[in-house]
This record gives sequence, structure tokens and C-alpha cells, in this order.
Amino acid sequence: MVQFSAILPSFTGKVISAGHVRLLLLEQIGHGAYGVVYRALDLNAHPANPVQLAVKCQLRHPKASEYFDLQELEIAYHKSVCSHPNVLNLHQVIEEDNFIFLVLDYCPGGDLFTAIVDNGLFKRRDDRVKRIFLQILDAVYHCHRRGVFHRDLKPENVLCSANVDEVFLSDFGLATSTRVSTSFGCGSAYYISPECIGRETRAAPFLNSESDIWPLGIILANMITGRNPWKVACTLEDSAFAAYLHDPEDYLRRTLPMSPAARAVLLRILTFDPINRISLPDLRDMILAVDTFF
Repeated sequence: MVQFSAILPSFTGKVISAGHVRLLLLEQIGHGAYGVVYRALDLNAHPANPVQLAVKCQLRHPKASEYFDLQELEIAYHKSVCSHPNVLNLHQVIEEDNFIFLVLDYCPGGDLFTAIVDNGLFKRRDDRVKRIFLQILDAVYHCHRRGVFHRDLKPENVLCSANVDEVFLSDFGLATSTRVSTSFGCGSAYYISPECIGRETRAAPFLNSESDIWPLGIILANMITGRNPWKVACTLEDSAFAAYLHDPEDYLRRTLPMSPAARAVLLRILTFDPINRISLPDLRDMILAVDTFF
């Protein structure tokens, strides 16, 4: 994968503007393959009530290039779903000769990965696990109803409010509106569904809607246990996943400390055959019925 973020200059101290909007870019707070994210200050806000935003900075690609099309699609898909309260708001797109800037809400709580792994904010917190997981589920369901499939669901792409009472789905760089896919390997290894990997399904076309449900199970396991159940959902590459497929319930019981009710939820999500995978509305009902995840 081309790492465009590695060739971007520093934007610290840069002022970007469009119409009445003027933003001062402060420090870099994140990066990905295609861009870097800065915390920014709204220069039009009153000093007594400062307004912070996040700005995703990317190279501006030539119109005839593949990357230009991908950039335009990311913006279009994000705009089409950001009306939901748990999807990160995209306020504006500012273009310069060589760069493009996506103006987003700033989330001071960082990402869900940090909340889980570094801060341990979900340990023995049934209320928080249920509330936050349902917010993620509702955001994904909203996207699907709008015909947008995320294809890169993972804790790093879920951003948190300051007190981690709210989360926001972000980064639509791999999103698509194509319902049936042959784009194998799209996403992040720990979270890709078996059918998206394609090595054990003879590279058969698959539904992006069902493939998006699989990583929700991995994210839920992360929130409950702080662990990943395997490295990649392919028996040809991962003996742990092979052991899971041999006896799913026994494997989860032995390797991931969680309640029987939580284990039952994961078994409905992490089904090898996507036809048998639970739907998002049914998954919501199951989560609501869980008394304890621990």
C-alpha cells in the first residue's frame, strides 16, 4: 500500500480557510496510509469559548487518477451517513492546489483501541460495554440502510468523547456502495471476515453487509477481554482460528474469559458461513438481553 502520509509536509502552524472558515492547525494527532490528522482551532470562535476541530490532511490527486476517484468516494460516502449521532461529523472540505483538508469533529477521548488497551476502560463495566457497543452497531446499521458499507471496522476507527460516553464511527477511506464484492483482503487483518480473505471460500463473491458484521464480533471480544481471538480468520494461516472452527464454543470458553451470554453473542456473529451470521437488528436485541458480559 502506498503511504502518502509519509510524504506530506508538516502542517503545524498552517492556517487553512474557505469562505468565512479559518482554522489554525496545531499538532498532529493521528495518521493513516492516505493522510494525517491534526487538531485545529477555529480562529473565528471567541477566545473565551475556543472551538476545536480535527482536520484530515491529504494530497490532492490529479482528476484522471485512481486515487482521485477514491478520495471523492470517501468524501461522498462520509457525507451521506454523517447525520447519525454516532458517525463522526464531516463539516467541510477545503481544497488547495496540492492538498485537500477534511474538517471533522474533534474527539478528545482518542480512539476505542486506546480506551480498551491502554486505559482499560471496559474492564468489568457491563454498562459501558453495552452502551458503547450499541452505539457502534447503530452507526453501522445506519450506514447499511444508506447503502454504505464501511469495510474497515476496528477500534482504531471508532473515536471517543472526552469521558468515553459516546463514540463515533470514522474513516470511510475503504467504504463502498457495492453490495456484492470481489475485493478480497480489504480491511485490517485481525478484523477481516473469512469470506473477504477468500482463501477458503474459493474467492467467491460475498455480501459486504454480512462481511461488515464479522468485525463487530472481534470488537466486542476486544471490549470484554482486551484480546483478539486470533490473528487472521483463515485456517491456512492461523492455527487458533482452525481450533475455533473445530469447536467454536469450546475454543471461546477456553481462551476468552467472558460470560455464557456474551459467548453466545459471539457465536452468532463469528459464523464462518455468512448466510448463518446474525443480522444487525437481531444482534441489537441479543446485546440488550445480556445481563453481564463478564
